[in-house]
Parts: sequence; C-alpha cells; structure tokens
Amino acid sequence: MSGEELSKHERRELKLQLKREAKERMHEDYQKKESAKKLMAYGIIGVLILIGIGFFLSLPKPEPANYDVGGLSFPLGNIHWHATPTLTVCGAYIDLPKPAPGQHLGSNLLHLHDDSLFHIEGNVSSPSQITLSAMMSNIGRNFSQITLLEKKNGDLCPDGKPGKVQLLVNGVENIEYKDYIIKDGDRIEMRFE
Repeated sequence: MSGEELSKHERRELKLQLKREAKERMHEDYQKKESAKKLMAYGIIGVLILIGIGFFLSLPKPEPANYDVGGLSFPLGNIHWHATPTLTVCGAYIDLPKPAPGQHLGSNLLHLHDDSLFHIEGNVSSPSQITLSAMMSNIGRNFSQITLLEKKNGDLCPDGKPGKVQLLVNGVENIEYKDYIIKDGDRIEMRFE
C-alpha cells in the first residue's frame, strides 16, 4: 500500500507505532549503557579490592618478640606482684611520680601507688603485658636501650661525659631493656651514666 492509500487515521496510528518503537529502542539502549556502566564500576571496585589485598599480603610480617620468660609459664592468671624500681640520671636519683594517697598511676594491671613500687595486679595472658616498656609507658615515662626519661645515649652529663642507658636487674646487667619481663620481687635499676 502506498501512503495515499492509508487513511488519515491509519497514518496517525503508524506514526504513533513508529514513535513507540523508537522510544522502546532508546529505553533499551539506555538500560544497556547503564548496565555496562554498573558492570564496569563493579569491575573497577573488584580490581581495587584485589590490589589492596595483594598490597597488605605483600607487607613484611613483623618478627614475633622473643621474650626471655625466665621460667614463667603464660597465661599466668591473676597475680599481685611488686618490683622495686630505681632511676638515676648522671648519678642523681630521680623520683617516680607519686599519685595521691589511695590512688594509682597507670593502668589497672601496671601501676604505681604512693609506695614507689611497680605494681602488677591482675590477669596476665602474655609476656608482652608485663614488660618494663609496658610499665614505663603506663606511668608516662620513656625507657628503651637508647632513652631514659629525656636523656638519649650520647647526651652529656654535667661532668661533660656522654651518658648511656643501662639496666640492672637484681644487681646484674641486663640487655633486654624494654623487653625485660618484670617478675615479683625484682630490683630494677634504670641508669643513664
């Protein structure tokens, strides 16, 4: 049939039909594009996640600390221990901070009372919980093999000589420094001389 053989009504219906079909094709094209965008976004997110996982898996693993547990067997359970600390800097005795009577300074596990003793009170499951480093950190003081309070190895004492951090436990030099596991009855001398 030619265009003249169609009635006015039929031509209008044909135009409407063609418009509907064009609109449906546009809608289908739009949905395909949106699906492709979503698929690409999910793919990029997946690749980024895999890269992130790969990055974290490639990081070097920290070496586990090798604590000399001195015959202790962990977990220790509930303990109530005391150790006597002494701090000297360039030959001068340094007082540890004293909390108010009846109070403590530090955590529930590692703290000081006004008696100037290290107190270890509570459940201990790992040697890292009761190291000299953990205690000093809990009471807000610096200690390592190179630092005691504000002094660092090589800093000068008033006599003009460079000082060095030393640790003595029960009168014997100890090279564990911050990793030393505090035990009941210890006499711990931290020196900078």
